[in-house]
Amino acid sequence: MFDFIRNHQRLMQLLLLILILPSFALWGVQSYMHDRDTGAGLAQVDGQPITDTDFEGQQRKELERMQRIMGSSVDPKMLDTPEARAQTLQTLISDRVLASEIVRDKLTVSDAQVRDEVAAMPEIRRLYGADGKLDVAAYDRLLAASGYTRDQLLAEVRRGILMREIASTIPSSSLVPKSLVVYLGAALGQTREVQQQDFKTADYVAQVKVSDDEVKKYYDTHLAEFQVPEQVKVQYVVLDQAALAAGLTVTEDEIKTYYNENQNKFVVPEQRRASHILIKVAKDASDADKEKARARAQEILAKLRANPADFPKLAKQYSEDEGSAEKGGDLDWAAANAYVTPFSDALFKLKQNEISEPVQTEFGYHIIEATGIRPGSVRALDQVRPQIESDLRKRLAATRYANGAEDFRNMVYNQADSLAPTAEKFGLKVQTQDGVTRLANPALGPKNPLNNDKLRAALFTDDVLKKQHNTEAVDVAPGTVAAARVESYTAGYTKALADVSEAVRKTLVTERARALAEEAGRARLAALEKEPGDSGFGAVVAVTRSKPGPIPVAAVKEIFKADVTKLPAYCGVSLPGTGYAVFRIAKVDTPAAADPARDANLKEQLARASGELEFSSYLEGIKKRMKVQINEKAVELPKTADASQP
Repeated sequence: MFDFIRNHQRLMQLLLLILILPSFALWGVQSYMHDRDTGAGLAQVDGQPITDTDFEGQQRKELERMQRIMGSSVDPKMLDTPEARAQTLQTLISDRVLASEIVRDKLTVSDAQVRDEVAAMPEIRRLYGADGKLDVAAYDRLLAASGYTRDQLLAEVRRGILMREIASTIPSSSLVPKSLVVYLGAALGQTREVQQQDFKTADYVAQVKVSDDEVKKYYDTHLAEFQVPEQVKVQYVVLDQAALAAGLTVTEDEIKTYYNENQNKFVVPEQRRASHILIKVAKDASDADKEKARARAQEILAKLRANPADFPKLAKQYSEDEGSAEKGGDLDWAAANAYVTPFSDALFKLKQNEISEPVQTEFGYHIIEATGIRPGSVRALDQVRPQIESDLRKRLAATRYANGAEDFRNMVYNQADSLAPTAEKFGLKVQTQDGVTRLANPALGPKNPLNNDKLRAALFTDDVLKKQHNTEAVDVAPGTVAAARVESYTAGYTKALADVSEAVRKTLVTERARALAEEAGRARLAALEKEPGDSGFGAVVAVTRSKPGPIPVAAVKEIFKADVTKLPAYCGVSLPGTGYAVFRIAKVDTPAAADPARDANLKEQLARASGELEFSSYLEGIKKRMKVQINEKAVELPKTADASQP
């Protein structure tokens, strides 16, 4: 447990049930320090509005989270579908109802826990010096830049801790019947031996004839498929802060000055390697139980005092921290802020190889050994030179961009007949792109400015199309502004029948051949159900739910749905793009012996899924009590969105 908390690692298990649940973002400084609420309400929670600013801030947090997981190429438009917007709003609503519940029930956490949470934030952790002291001036500047006072940040952090605890307490308390675990374990472990007979679309193509009249009829009734949208050939220029940074040079004196004035940024705090033995005790345990745990820790400590070299052996034997016990209690190297305060205070007072008295934390009693000490230090200039150069270039580029972007805007507007003067002044390249339509083109990539809706819409205005003026300068990304003009225009049109007749004929032939294949497959299935047989089937394949082998995934569900009370059993399934397949189930093998490791894992997954459903019901009940109202038109939710569903 303690090892997990320090390293922030947890392997996610595959859930048997897919649940749509509110997503609670990780709490860091960015989670607290968002813009204040302004604007009209998109929803009402307990009489308080959720504003456009709230919604946009939540979308930014979700985009940042996706980019951390999937990389910077994530397209922001993924969050702007009706379904994604509905989920974003539901996340905000869930946060709000939990916050109101905290106030109503007067829940709270200790000041020490709040301080630990703040100190652990990466943005604030960097403000601690080698002596372990916080750079108070830098801390206040960070808060001021985010529009927060110290008290406001502490209040928001306190609220975040409480929301996490509520969100985790209900799911963690769910119980799962043993009979359900046994039943599902057996089902998951079941193997079915099957044979496959294919009825492929390609084998029926020769039987299909499509007349010219049928081709024309399809063409006339599907004209929208043959529309070629209006499009333009475009010239465009991009002023980019990152490109400005790459072209800047930084002097040695500037590097040294920055290094000397920002020593706190290059501090490597003291680290210690620790081992521990944990005797767990619940937060709400009775005094008697706490005393019992402390006494047990004292007994183990007595053994260690007699023979300190036995620490790894005794940790494996007695420690109740599953993460570190098997490693002899080792917690590896870490700085002070990696641990909760009582543990950290005790560890950093120990000498090399010294063993502590039992230390009480929220997890129980710890016996701690300091197995290694690395003194704090300041990284040498040569080590951080590349980082400093990059930081200075970015700073200079930001200044140059802030000044240049306004000049860029004015120039593309004042010299509206050409982009060449703007490109020449700023050292930019005039780029060209053909085939630009009113719709985004994923092939251009999410970072291409022509995939910006505002810039693309400007290309099709009368001022740009008819008068051939430059578009206005558009902010297409943070630190990036672009302008464009139309070089040539092609009106939209409908492709002639002669140009698409062969493609239409092929489509009709494929559709009808697929229908014939499915008809033949279903007839074969009906015949086998009357008179079983095995002619025409392929080799026997052993299939489980998790290991389908060569069997199409789409067919596995049907194979395990089939009634196997009498063997052989048969089932059929349509295979998109292929045709139809009939499966013969010849044998079913259900393991008689239990698998303790599998069943334990399954029980944990079921408990989590059940708990999350309980939490979902809990949220729904609060929402009904608080009379949540959503302005669906304002937020463009899908028609199926339901304010009562979390």
